Amino acid sequence: MNKQNPDLQNFFTGALGYTLGAIAGGAFIALVAWIGLVDWIVGLIDPDQAFWQLLGGLLIVMLFLALAGAILGSIGGYALRRIMGLEHRSQTIVGSALAFAISTGLLTLVFLILIGFIGLYNNFNTDRFQDFGQLFGLFGLVFGLVTGILQALMSVRLRHSWRLILALPLGFTLGGIILGLLVRWLNPTEPFDVFPILAWTILVLGLLSPFFFGGGFLGFTHGRLAKRAEREEDPSDYVLPSKWQTYTVAVLGVVLALSFSNILENISGFLQINPANLASELTPVTDGVRYSQVELFSGDVPLPAPDQERVSVTEAGVEHQAWCSPDGVIHYQAGDTEEEISSPKCSGNPALAVGSDSRVHLIWYATEIEDTNGVTRPASVLVESIRTPQDWSEAAIAAIFQPLSPGGKVVFIGMPVNPVPVDIVAAQAKEARMETVFRYANIYPRALSLLDSGKIDVKPLITDRFKFTDAVKAFNYAANPQPRSVKLIIEM
Repeated sequence: MNKQNPDLQNFFTGALGYTLGAIAGGAFIALVAWIGLVDWIVGLIDPDQAFWQLLGGLLIVMLFLALAGAILGSIGGYALRRIMGLEHRSQTIVGSALAFAISTGLLTLVFLILIGFIGLYNNFNTDRFQDFGQLFGLFGLVFGLVTGILQALMSVRLRHSWRLILALPLGFTLGGIILGLLVRWLNPTEPFDVFPILAWTILVLGLLSPFFFGGGFLGFTHGRLAKRAEREEDPSDYVLPSKWQTYTVAVLGVVLALSFSNILENISGFLQINPANLASELTPVTDGVRYSQVELFSGDVPLPAPDQERVSVTEAGVEHQAWCSPDGVIHYQAGDTEEEISSPKCSGNPALAVGSDSRVHLIWYATEIEDTNGVTRPASVLVESIRTPQDWSEAAIAAIFQPLSPGGKVVFIGMPVNPVPVDIVAAQAKEARMETVFRYANIYPRALSLLDSGKIDVKPLITDRFKFTDAVKAFNYAANPQPRSVKLIIEM
């Protein structure tokens, strides 16, 4: 066969070299998976950085695939060097190793992901075998084209590069078609119950077919190049790349590597998880707002003489009188009947009026008021009380809209114990806007202190716990919880 058909011999030499390289690369991947090397390296990454672990896992898998590709290319490149007869030159081996390392590392995961997506919509339920041949043939074409360009730039002169760029796509496309047809025929989704060893043998041969035909076409092409180089004075100089070509490719490789490293750095910074500061801290200083502690007036308040305190109104022959006593109690007298309103305390002369419904209205200035918790606090308000058939109404803030600018806003903070009357006409006259605030004044620091001291045990209130990775599930559950649920938390 050596004398009669050297092209066929070169074909099988290249095919055998790259097939053995594929077997060695596959064995390397199997060894890495068996010892759990990828998991061990990923475990070195900060466990709190889930996105870093995902990105790092992908990069590590790509790195080991690239190493497997380098093993494949090195063995195949050695076969090509034997065909070329260049025993002391390493460009063929190095170029083949780098080309297959790059293409295998970059494209293998992409092909597997594409096959996985296609499997979601076509789970081997079509009878058209040609579809699988076309799909895997397309994968082989892309892989062969990328590898052919890279290997041509690194292992032969540019004037011969078209030969490799043509040979590798042809070989890998043919091998991909054969692989696709075998995959559809064997149907890996069904167990190999009848002839498992035979089925797996055929499947492995199908996986090796792209490398067999790709290596075969490379062997054929390099054999023809060697035959043409025999007529030159320096065969190696005729076939192998020049120094400027090697240096140019090396510089481009370094630039691409640095660019890829910069992209990875930006991506890792974007994917970095910055842990939240879960320690609650309330500072007494608020930007843009200043509060001062209210100080009660401790001096003596000069009060008018008793004959000047009283205000009176005569209605329907009845004289109504009101005054503020030195102890801050409102006194009301109608005829011989005298009544008192002890809260809130008054300051200064009250105002007295009788409405069209014959109800008596008392309005006075108060310097303190009792809140909803029964605590008396300093205040500066104008309050009003109305005499009802039963008793005097709860004191309510009066004339709230009087100092308001037209179109202004009134904010009601807190919750009174009883309903509070509002002068709607006065609000309409100013076209006032009213808003309410459900306020817990000075409650949060006290609650946090109680929790921190352990005086309050809130653990019985926590009925459901979810991991951070199940956050979406937690929110969906919170939208429609079980009747037993009180509080749920997401553990960070």
